[in-house]
Amino acid sequence: MIKPTVTTMDQLTKIGFTDDLAIRTLSYLDALNVCDANGAGKKHGGRYAHFSVDAGARRNSKYVRVVMDTDPDTVYGKSVHAFIVTATGQIVKPAGWAGPAKGTGKNNKGELLSKYTLTDDDSLAKLLLTLTDTGSIFGGYLYQ
Repeated sequence: MIKPTVTTMDQLTKIGFTDDLAIRTLSYLDALNVCDANGAGKKHGGRYAHFSVDAGARRNSKYVRVVMDTDPDTVYGKSVHAFIVTATGQIVKPAGWAGPAKGTGKNNKGELLSKYTLTDDDSLAKLLLTLTDTGSIFGGYLYQ
């Protein structure tokens, strides 16, 4: 049996997150997992989804995948839920397993625009409130 990946502070700092961003990322993942455990998420064959940062993330990657695992007993059932920009803490929509959506948008400085940024206190509070109020774990909250 394959165990679901548990994201830890140590794992996040090893891939280049600051301590503050790692703590905020863990809060985000906890909110996703709590929403799903409370029944806000859809059951997948009698199992709930589990959210974690991709265990295969490399140090100093530009983006880190947030993975939704609906079948921890196999290698199947994993899908990308969102991406976190390691330099800024922005949460962006995925285009697929390889990277974020191109329609995410950039400002005139070439920086990605995002509805939520983990490093901003107001943005993080709004994100956590949105997840707990709506119980939406399927990524609709990422669309502006």
